[in-house]
Amino acid sequence: MGHASLVNGIVAATAGIIANWVVEQTSGFRGPFILSGALLLLAFFVIGFKWEENYGTSASGGTVAVAGGELTKLKQAISL
Repeated sequence: MGHASLVNGIVAATAGIIANWVVEQTSGFRGPFILSGALLLLAFFVIGFKWEENYGTSASGGTVAVAGGELTKLKQAISL
């Protein structure tokens, strides 16, 4: 078994145990979903403030131009 598969299995089993504990604590099946939403928001803010993206330099014209073009496509798609 590969390392990634092993870690994936451990994380999945741990998540199941935590979800079961949350169900017991809240006496309802909504608890794990609410917890997952809270953890998703926490991850969103941590990633948003800590992740330093590599955009490249504007002189190269590579990444910056692609990002600008994608934003234009997104605006066109929203206006449909």
